Amino acid sequence: MKIKKWLIALLVLPFLMIFVSCVGGGGTGDTNTYSVVFEENDADTLLTDLTGFEAGVTVPQPDIINKTGSLFDGWFSSETFEEESRWIFGDGGTTISGNTTLFAKWIPYFTFSETDTEATVTGMTDEGETVEDLVLPLIYNGKPVTSIDGNAVSSNSTIKTITIGRSITEIATPQFEQCYNLTAIYVVDENESLKAVDGVLYDKEVAKLIAYPPGKVGTSYSTPVSVATVGYFALFDAKNLETIIIDDNVTSIEGYAFRQCVNLTSITLPAELSQLSQGLFTQCAKLSSVTIPSSVTTLSSYLFDGCTMLKTMTIPEQVTTISSYCFVNSGLTSIHIPVSVTSIGAGAFSNIGVLTAITVAAGNPNYSSSSGVLFNKTGTTLLMYPIGKTDTSYVIPAAVTDIAEYAFYGCSTLEDITFNEGLEYIGNLSFYECTSLTEITLPSTLESTGYRVFESCSQLNTVVMGSDAPPVITGDRIFSGAHSTLAIYVPTGFVDDYKEAVNWITYVDQIFDVATMP
Repeated sequence: MKIKKWLIALLVLPFLMIFVSCVGGGGTGDTNTYSVVFEENDADTLLTDLTGFEAGVTVPQPDIINKTGSLFDGWFSSETFEEESRWIFGDGGTTISGNTTLFAKWIPYFTFSETDTEATVTGMTDEGETVEDLVLPLIYNGKPVTSIDGNAVSSNSTIKTITIGRSITEIATPQFEQCYNLTAIYVVDENESLKAVDGVLYDKEVAKLIAYPPGKVGTSYSTPVSVATVGYFALFDAKNLETIIIDDNVTSIEGYAFRQCVNLTSITLPAELSQLSQGLFTQCAKLSSVTIPSSVTTLSSYLFDGCTMLKTMTIPEQVTTISSYCFVNSGLTSIHIPVSVTSIGAGAFSNIGVLTAITVAAGNPNYSSSSGVLFNKTGTTLLMYPIGKTDTSYVIPAAVTDIAEYAFYGCSTLEDITFNEGLEYIGNLSFYECTSLTEITLPSTLESTGYRVFESCSQLNTVVMGSDAPPVITGDRIFSGAHSTLAIYVPTGFVDDYKEAVNWITYVDQIFDVATMP
């Protein structure tokens, strides 16, 4: 009987040991142990999970992790990152009470848009604005970041360098505007679409110049011989450049390529270049001369806008078109229109405070000039009055039926303008900011006007209308910004017609019978 009890005890003992082991936590007495799992959320590096923590102990600080394009904001036990779930490591930190998953919280330097397959950088966050050496992200929400919107990185005085990773294939322009401390752009070798050479961004083959860092050190730049295209806004805001040499292999320079190169004094263009694109030299304030290549036939819109040191310009005989606003806000003191020019756009010479004369070659088929004022060939349309003229009065010739838009824009010297009978139309903004005008009489033949014709004529206090029927005016700002005492006198018997006419109703309290005029 004793032998039988001994055999039973011998058989039961192993099962008892297993039971005790399970209850006691795997051979560690009566204390359980727990693990910590890290969810890095697309970090550049991964952490090894930690194990063997007893209840009530703290977890040591893990290794530092990084995520391109983001600021690390800590570990949280909740994937929705409530502040009370922030995990504090080390002595005095959060104690463990069970198996735990910690989630990395990242504050992005950028904002994004996304499709089902890829993401685009659209802008920068406040955190991103503080970073000196910026690295563009590779991934957003698990999708590759493949492009950067125009001006996504702009107006940033902190950034000094930017690195473009392998996934970026497209950078829209303009880019890096007013990033005046950006000295270099870098591209990783694995990128198959872009390349940086000496801190300047090109396409992979260095056939197209994409972006020159605005703050790059050095006063001169020459395009590599491989470059065929200078891209849109490529050297925008390059504040240190004084000299730019464009190699003869370049066949295309896209719009605004040299915009706001404020210290540029000299530029060499390819002799065979056939087009000067829109806004090419806009706000190049120190540029005093440009040689127009012999193949160029069109001077594009805003080409020399704001080139205040450009005092003279010889327009070559092959040029046929001067586009709208071509020389607006420039420093021209005079300009000669050759025989070849057959088209001049609106406002081509507008708001040039020092322009005193526009002359036209006698054989020009479309244009003429008189006393430095530009007209069409027959003299029926007044196109441009040089606002640098010092005369205080001007009589519009009797042959004129139309005054073109911007014709007297910004003329501050004229105190008296005579509008003769026969005038039928006055164009948009024709007398905008003619600040010395005090009184005008508009003829009975006037039929219609464009918009904002006499806006901001701040001293204009008297307008006499000659027409019984209210001329058709575009918009309701024809006299906006005139003197506070403005009075509009209309023919007797037609006051109500004016007050009820479209867009004249704005001035209902300023319209009076001409018989009451002092």
